[in-house]
Amino acid sequence: MNAPRHPSSRACGSLRVTVEENPQKSASSLSCHIGRDLVVDYRLLEEFLFQRMGPLAFDFALLTGIIGYVDRIFLRSRQGIWARDLHVQIPVHEPDHWRSRLVSGALTDCLTFLTGDNWSISFVPREAPDPWLQNQQFLPLRAFEPSYVIPFSGGMDSWAVTQLVRSHEPTANLLLVQIKNPSATSILTESQNRTSLQGSIQSICLPFRFRGIRRREHTYRSRSFVYFGAAALAAVVSGCNRVIITENGQGSVGASFLPYAHEWPLRGAHPGFTSRLRRLIRAIFSTDIEFEHRALWSTKGETLNILKRLNTHQSWHKTFSCTRYRPKLPVSNPRIDCGVCGNCLLRRVAIQSAHLWAQSERYIWDDLSATDLNDALVPTAKRPTNPTDISYAIHAVKDMASLGHLASPRATLSYLAVEELADGLNLTIEETNTNLKTLFSQHADEWSSFLGDFPGQSWIKNVAGFWDE
Repeated sequence: MNAPRHPSSRACGSLRVTVEENPQKSASSLSCHIGRDLVVDYRLLEEFLFQRMGPLAFDFALLTGIIGYVDRIFLRSRQGIWARDLHVQIPVHEPDHWRSRLVSGALTDCLTFLTGDNWSISFVPREAPDPWLQNQQFLPLRAFEPSYVIPFSGGMDSWAVTQLVRSHEPTANLLLVQIKNPSATSILTESQNRTSLQGSIQSICLPFRFRGIRRREHTYRSRSFVYFGAAALAAVVSGCNRVIITENGQGSVGASFLPYAHEWPLRGAHPGFTSRLRRLIRAIFSTDIEFEHRALWSTKGETLNILKRLNTHQSWHKTFSCTRYRPKLPVSNPRIDCGVCGNCLLRRVAIQSAHLWAQSERYIWDDLSATDLNDALVPTAKRPTNPTDISYAIHAVKDMASLGHLASPRATLSYLAVEELADGLNLTIEETNTNLKTLFSQHADEWSSFLGDFPGQSWIKNVAGFWDE
């Protein structure tokens, strides 16, 4: 259970992972029972079998799910202290290996950088080997040998960069790792049929799911550890050892230069995180994998423009970008983005920059030329705009404007944020600063052009005006 605390203290949590048949409740900690709280789909796990999976790979697959479970179940303090003290006990097949300073140090460094929490992870021996390890059926699928592994959400970035890889390397075989939406790859089928691409695509999904979490911590900063960790494991067991990160520059590094209140910097696709994950994989498996940030110094709009020049952009409108929780929105249709959250607004700027439009492109808050955000709602909305909706939209506009301000000659970039990025990419401070200024300047141009399409009294232009220098 969450430990009692003074209202101004940091949040704490302790969790014991169990695998026994009849797990005992602990008075001092919550338990996560494998098979009940973290459900393993062994059929999906077999999709990772480019070779017989050993105990280390099996334990790492479960570890990624356990970290995600811990992150969701322990709520953060709402009193201004971001970090939680998280204590986790995990049963593994080779505890001495996991307890080694090299592995345990790399793991806590990776998680702390990503989530901003203080992690204390202890490893204990499993009472018995997992039966699946002894009974697994090796499926010799692999006339298919992946050239790259790609975490693939079905969003615009993952689709766009995957399209670029296929255009530049038509013989490459791509293995797409997804969370729960195997149908997302269907948007790639059309271009496969229209072209003479020789490379093939296969996809796999995360082999576990969470159950029994009633109140989830909404920040979920460990999501990238779960998602990219699965992609890294697929790269290790397949032997291709190359993972492509598809996030655009605005999303990868922009957030680390725009701190919000007391929140830890958003580093889900930050090279500082992937470089730490790389060290962790090397420590566990004695195998080096490479994370390639293919769109790091490009805006989302620049990537769309490249696809347009290559004539491989036709399916862009089938992707989705919204981050809002669908049941809380005025329109429940899962195939319509809200249009005003950070991801949606960035999408709209990119589409305008690439001069793209489709009759099917609609948003819940569709008409940004309206003088009031509520007037921007589509007629089918089941409720009016509420304060939460307004807060999401205002912060999205603020972030877009603030990122553009970083291109100003008078703007001073956080030295710590620049240094973290330079270290993650093995670049000099000067090289990193130059790349960042170019990225932010391009973003500023696209944002300014986007705002120019709206009348002076529009809601979005009025809100953006508050953040002008």
